[in-house]
Amino acid sequence: DDVLRGATAFNWDLPIGCRIYGPWFDCTTDMEVVVTALFDPLYVTIRVGLEDEWGYRYYTEGTDNLTFRFDFPNDRKYRIYVENNTHTEASVAGSYITR
Repeated sequence: DDVLRGATAFNWDLPIGCRIYGPWFDCTTDMEVVVTALFDPLYVTIRVGLEDEWGYRYYTEGTDNLTFRFDFPNDRKYRIYVENNTHTEASVAGSYITR
């Protein structure tokens, strides 16, 4: 269903090799999360994903910007994360919605 359940913005500096997490939120298998992110500098590849309360991670990668929809495989708590596996410091700004 397309009912908006929550929206959260983020703006994080990402040191080299760093992963940053957002707050936990509850989700069920009938929900989805849509993440939109802009990266600086433009040429770095940043990983954006979800981690569940058991430590399983689901992610996508992009340069410059990305918009991605995640479906929830299980009824659990999840949190958004961004990860910089490059050799360049970066920053990421964006938002995610749950619906």
